[in-house]
Amino acid sequence: MQITFISRNQEIRISSFLILAKEYSEKIRVIGIDSIDNSESYCTDLGCVFSHSDGKNISANLKEVTFESNLLVINLDREMSLKKFKDILESEIKKLKSTALVVKDSNNMVKSSLINLNEELEKISWIFFDNIGYNHFISKGEINEIIVEKTISLDKNTKKIKSVNNIRKNIKNPLFLFGVPGLLMILTSFILVYNVIGKYDSIDSVSMGTAFVTIGATVLGMLSLMSAIISYILGKQTEFIVTNYSD
Repeated sequence: MQITFISRNQEIRISSFLILAKEYSEKIRVIGIDSIDNSESYCTDLGCVFSHSDGKNISANLKEVTFESNLLVINLDREMSLKKFKDILESEIKKLKSTALVVKDSNNMVKSSLINLNEELEKISWIFFDNIGYNHFISKGEINEIIVEKTISLDKNTKKIKSVNNIRKNIKNPLFLFGVPGLLMILTSFILVYNVIGKYDSIDSVSMGTAFVTIGATVLGMLSLMSAIISYILGKQTEFIVTNYSD
């Protein structure tokens, strides 16, 4: 499968997408629209082809592709993440019709099967071509099938892998690992405090051991809760940076 990115000054993210794409294809190309950053240099360093475009005739840029097999065209905009790109690569794209255009939102559909990529690009997430569909698009500019992105189904094995990963992710969630024990320790300390106060009223004294255990459980519970919250926030920030801005 060949992979082509349509990109507008995405030097911060382009390398990450190219490295992932190279795991699935040996023929990768980037069409840079009004490119004034270092995207071309990064593409060249990674052994990928880069071509410039003024964004006025993207269809003509696609005609420059030496078509040999199925072609996946990715609109590399802010809504395209590494996770989303990987999901596309692992989805059942080969079962689509000869030419399938995937739009981002059903409320913002493209006007017709006769596509002007220059005007409709912001609505498009990705396009898939096989040989017949590619030749049809190049000659007539038509897309055989328009699909809303949310309706694309993943392979069953991919779904199973994702469900297992989600379970593992939930288990490793710091709110689960540290938050639950922290709440239990704080609850235990409240019970101990209640018992200590009750005994103090009856015997007019407090066991030092019980007092130390109560204080220790309270402190450890609060530290555990703080660790859970801080770890969760830092983890989310790190995931966002790696997914969207990693080099």
